[in-house]
Amino acid sequence: MKYINMKYKDIKKAIKNNKSVYWSNDNYKIIYDKKCQRLLIHSICNNHYIKLLDNKYYLKDCYIK
Repeated sequence: MKYINMKYKDIKKAIKNNKSVYWSNDNYKIIYDKKCQRLLIHSICNNHYIKLLDNKYYLKDCYIK
């Protein structure tokens, strides 16, 4: 896994181009929810979702796999 200094718009663009984007590790996949029109972090192991914030704290740990 390679961490990239991604911006919020870069994450949206990557997901739109059908790339898999993760936060922190492979358990946390970032998805785009069309219904609420937001990026969400999906925890695969427990099936929980949280909103991805346009925040350096979150974005610094995002990567494309």
